[in-house]
Amino acid sequence: MAPIPVHLVLRNMLFEEAVGALLAGEHSVRIVHHAAGIVPVPCDGLSTRRAVVLYDLESRQTSFEEYIEQLQRRKAPARLLLTGDDEHEDKLLYFLSMGAYGWVARSQLRQTLLLAIQHVNEGGIWMPHRDLVRFVEHVLAHVRYVRRLFDVNPALSNREREVLVLVSDGATNKDIANKLHISERTAKFHVANLILKMRVTNRRELMAAACAQLQPLLPEEASLARRPLAEA
Repeated sequence: MAPIPVHLVLRNMLFEEAVGALLAGEHSVRIVHHAAGIVPVPCDGLSTRRAVVLYDLESRQTSFEEYIEQLQRRKAPARLLLTGDDEHEDKLLYFLSMGAYGWVARSQLRQTLLLAIQHVNEGGIWMPHRDLVRFVEHVLAHVRYVRRLFDVNPALSNREREVLVLVSDGATNKDIANKLHISERTAKFHVANLILKMRVTNRRELMAAACAQLQPLLPEEASLARRPLAEA
């Protein structure tokens, strides 16, 4: 099997030499040196082969966001494996949501770097199990929340569906306005229209009708659904 091309975007030359020494003698990987030192566009015939980029979050060559943007804009055949100090753990959900495939703490490079590269090259996600579980929980909670929007009466507009879901959770007009970034007056207008469309006479009856129509979330799911995806 051909070796996996591995590109290094690290904080300094000394760190790059140390990582190179870790991978020396490993026939399953091949460190590719390229002039730009940023986006993996090698000139040795490997440009069509998917590569793994070991990106150091302390690198001064480019920021994580800029690097991801470059990879996507150039459609580079690469998967990003991050490394950094332990304090970056609280941002792992954000890194994953932006397109990274994994993260290895600097303190764990000697023990796990080769396994992480192989795993990411095969399309897997390499990160601490507890953080991967948190990421999946966030995704599932948002999927369930969006599904509820489509369970609402199709005669309602998309905005009215959003308002009705919030009403079913007991949200006030002010809560709805803050959540949907609209004025409180507009929120009140949508609630009034829902009362007419749902053929009820007041907000209490509207809330009861909404709860009966919507599939309720479990308490822990509801709390997750209210968090932004990249929250850590």
